[in-house]
Amino acid sequence: MGIADQPLQVNVPRIPRILAVDDNRDSLILIAQVLDSLNCVYALATTGKRALEIARDYQPDTILLDIVLPDFSGLELLTRLRCETCTRDIRVIAVTGLAFERDRIRLLAAGCNGYLTKPYLLSDLRATLRNHLGSVCQPQPALEFRHPVLESGR
Repeated sequence: MGIADQPLQVNVPRIPRILAVDDNRDSLILIAQVLDSLNCVYALATTGKRALEIARDYQPDTILLDIVLPDFSGLELLTRLRCETCTRDIRVIAVTGLAFERDRIRLLAAGCNGYLTKPYLLSDLRATLRNHLGSVCQPQPALEFRHPVLESGR
């Protein structure tokens, strides 16, 4: 079997899926800009109810969760996520204006995997995402498909 008969293997990095939940649309716009810059795919929700529906269907890798939501609290949403088989292992990062140490301790004890206090720098959001998603959450260059035999003219 020659090289031309071998299957082409393309190692395409997995693109992180993020769900951002915040009742403030301006906050969601800023989060979306950061996620775009990191080449993530994402869904946005402004209520806990909609976020739960999206989490069940979309199966994100990570949820950026505001804690104060209009229909029910982010803590209630977190509890529901942790109780369901299909969502219990999704990483949840609290992104909240609750800035006291007791709030951070309470949210981490409730099952959050990370915590970011509002207002935050966009660089802090990027760093938090990279920390939780690892190397898959990096700006990606355009993919190039190269074949050494074809390039050498043989």
